[in-house]
Amino acid sequence: MNQSLRFVLAIAIAAALHQPVQSQSLGINSTGSPAHNSAMLDVESTTKGMLIPRMNKTQKNGIASPATGLLIFQNAPDSIGFYYYSGSAWVWLSSSVNAWSTTGNAGTTPVSNFLGTTDNNALVFRTNNAEGMRLTTNGELGIGTSTPNSTYGYARLELASEGFGAPTDLLIRNAVNDAGYAPG
Repeated sequence: MNQSLRFVLAIAIAAALHQPVQSQSLGINSTGSPAHNSAMLDVESTTKGMLIPRMNKTQKNGIASPATGLLIFQNAPDSIGFYYYSGSAWVWLSSSVNAWSTTGNAGTTPVSNFLGTTDNNALVFRTNNAEGMRLTTNGELGIGTSTPNSTYGYARLELASEGFGAPTDLLIRNAVNDAGYAPG
């Protein structure tokens, strides 16, 4: 009987201690509020921030098989700021202070603020991912052609059209002697 009582008592204790495993969210805050249903981790504060892991570029690049979406703060030696892993490369979340705004820019100076390239590559404009205009490193502008100046060898502007006739609102001017020609 004593052995049976021990067995029943062991079963009762095991049943009382058994709790089903289920996924949960974690809320970290000073109010005791539960985590938002859509978040695995919900950090809430009005007086403190969340500190992301900080590391240098070598340490960042040394992370073996980083998960897509992994976020770090690179603190040295260059391009300091937040980076996330896209699944194939680290992407810098650069400050928007130096970015061109699609709603206009103020306080620009031609010496340091410009639209263009700083290497020996052409500037290409696209719409719907199709090239519409190209400014070459020689200063030749092609609209409707990806190879401006390829036909004549002396033009600075080449307009290519699939239609017949020349545009009526076009003025062609020689930069040397200011002579002009308006086709049409």
